[in-house]
Amino acid sequence: REVRINANPFSAENDRLGFGQIQIITQPGGDKFRGQGAFNFNDESLNSRNPFAQNRAPYQMRNFVASLSGPIVPKRVSFFIAFDQRHTDDNAIVNAIVLDADLVAASIIRTVLVPRNQVNLSTRFDVQVTPNHTLTARYNYYRNKTRNAGVGGIFLPERAFNFRLPIHTIQMSETAVLSKRAINEFRLQYIQEDQINEPVSTRPSIHVLGSFASGGSNTGRSRNPESRLTVQDSILWTTAAHTLRVGARLRRTMILDFSPEDFNGSFIFAGGFAP
Repeated sequence: REVRINANPFSAENDRLGFGQIQIITQPGGDKFRGQGAFNFNDESLNSRNPFAQNRAPYQMRNFVASLSGPIVPKRVSFFIAFDQRHTDDNAIVNAIVLDADLVAASIIRTVLVPRNQVNLSTRFDVQVTPNHTLTARYNYYRNKTRNAGVGGIFLPERAFNFRLPIHTIQMSETAVLSKRAINEFRLQYIQEDQINEPVSTRPSIHVLGSFASGGSNTGRSRNPESRLTVQDSILWTTAAHTLRVGARLRRTMILDFSPEDFNGSFIFAGGFAP
């Protein structure tokens, strides 16, 4: 329906210095259904052993991608949906020097499974309300989930914590053609996210510099819920040689930060031999 080329990174419509932009706006109500899908797979049998590990650690990656678009009401209402899931069974290598039951220094080298799971779901609906008014609604869900984060090197498996980040994004826009030279755009966006860290153990942490780190994770059960609302309205007016955009933007941001870092306590030792 429309192609816009903005080569000016200093445009007032941008919050900060950016780059040139090419915006392509499609016409609602496509006439055909279109879709595609793909699946990628990989595991440790196709990879070489990490030279710092004693064995070839278990690894697997599974990635599924699919999309579908088409008309709901021909030439009036159309939809688009896309799904992307990436599951990776990664691993971390622990290489530390610890004390055994007889308080004798012993080397420990092992691999720890670190599963990561990412999900991305996007939906969009385009509605041609009238010949001069177009409505677009979007919803995006993103989730990043990791288990046994914070493990590796001298950090033992008991120092692990689980990480989770869900993000919900809702966007709505309405475009009105006021005349041959003027267009009004109304946009609304709401984003909600919450970053959560959950330690496997809440015991005090023990850190012997250069040797090992055990006990509970120092992150504690931290959360950072955040929501952002943005409302914007602008009018674009063009002539043969000039373009003028006038508008206003309203923002509301709510943040709650709960970070009990190091609430479980820490014991740090410099290492070395005692007399």
